[in-house]
Amino acid sequence: ITIGDHDCIDVQVVSSHEENIISCTLPAVDFGGTKRIILTRPDGVSGSFSNFVSYMVSPAVPIFAARAFNVAARSIDLAWTPADLDSALVTTGYKVLVLSSDKEWSFSLGNVSRTTVIGLEPATEYQFAIAAVAESREQWGDALDVVDLYGRRRLQEGALVSAWSPKSNSTFTL
Repeated sequence: ITIGDHDCIDVQVVSSHEENIISCTLPAVDFGGTKRIILTRPDGVSGSFSNFVSYMVSPAVPIFAARAFNVAARSIDLAWTPADLDSALVTTGYKVLVLSSDKEWSFSLGNVSRTTVIGLEPATEYQFAIAAVAESREQWGDALDVVDLYGRRRLQEGALVSAWSPKSNSTFTL
């Protein structure tokens, strides 16, 4: 598979009676604008399938650390800003990383930009980081919009997750 004259890496093919699904990792180049996608079979036959290709791209890493506020005995509120408009258009959710001196855990959210982290321990220092998530709206549809009171939901199979944002620049003690 080549996209804009750049070879994809880690190409994987899954075939069924109805369709062939091909996935690959895009090389680290600028893919802005329209690019021609060419699929080449092992026997050397090539074809342009740009009219039949759907794709999902990884969202950009949130540039800024999460802002924390409303510190309570066992919870804290977090808010963040998506990296940019293009990233916001492909982002379907987020993951939150919670770090303390003896424990690290994460949870997933819908496409929200604030949440309350609950279940924290008093007299414990915490830092937080955010990762953006892209999931197939074509495959999962409205399930991506169903969240609980805190904006949480299950991460869907096949989700692409960005790297973590910078950790919160302050350490919060509850």
